[in-house]
Amino acid sequence: MRTCLLILTFVMVIDALHFNGGSYTWFPVDPYSNSSEITITIVQSYFWKYSQMTCANDVPITTPSRAGQNTYLECTAECATDGGYSSKKIDILTDCKTVSAPLDIMTSKRAKNVTISSSNTHFYLAHKGVGWIGLKRPIENSLAWSLVSFIDIRKRPDGFINTPPVANVFSPQYATFNKTTSISINAWDVNSGDDIRCRWSIVSISPAYDECADVCYPSSMPNGTYLSNCILYFRGGIIDTWYAAAIQVRDRLVPVYDSNIYCR
Repeated sequence: MRTCLLILTFVMVIDALHFNGGSYTWFPVDPYSNSSEITITIVQSYFWKYSQMTCANDVPITTPSRAGQNTYLECTAECATDGGYSSKKIDILTDCKTVSAPLDIMTSKRAKNVTISSSNTHFYLAHKGVGWIGLKRPIENSLAWSLVSFIDIRKRPDGFINTPPVANVFSPQYATFNKTTSISINAWDVNSGDDIRCRWSIVSISPAYDECADVCYPSSMPNGTYLSNCILYFRGGIIDTWYAAAIQVRDRLVPVYDSNIYCR
């Protein structure tokens, strides 16, 4: 199972657009349920450029210039087994939680429940949009993002529904010019014994599985950036520049079950 994580690393702040990164994950309300329907909670957390957004409920549409931008988490692959999700989609609206005027950062978050069939349900769910702050050098504006999570409520071999890991990284992160900075991705899992791994988000098989849109590694990051054991090693050689890192956090069961649940 996996949860999405986008973190933004930068050397110094510059003027930009509105999206500063974010993440979303999900978990079953009752992982031991044997009902024909299962309720899952989807938690969305996003970072925004505060000077471009209104701190209120229903971000981003409470910002007048984005009033018509409401959209939904969309099934992008294996939708024939989405358990009926496509008929009861969850929107991407969240509520303002914190503001830092000096850093020009606003955070928003919301948890929402959806009830879907428990029969062989597994599918890919994505939040897609356009409007990253200006990235890299020369600056590229209005790049797209694609945060993808694999929803799988089939029972684990040990008899219950898996709960994906949770990752927590504040965005943006500061890095010292021309010096390697290590950024830890704090991830944990409620299922004892599961092995948590991190990897770069990718575009695999077809665009339906696009996990990173315009900010895929390695083109999104400076040379020499690498990921190891859920630690991002970053070295910025150009000042006043922002970079985006799209990373998937995944878990797998203890080795005897490795081949059954290992994230694709």
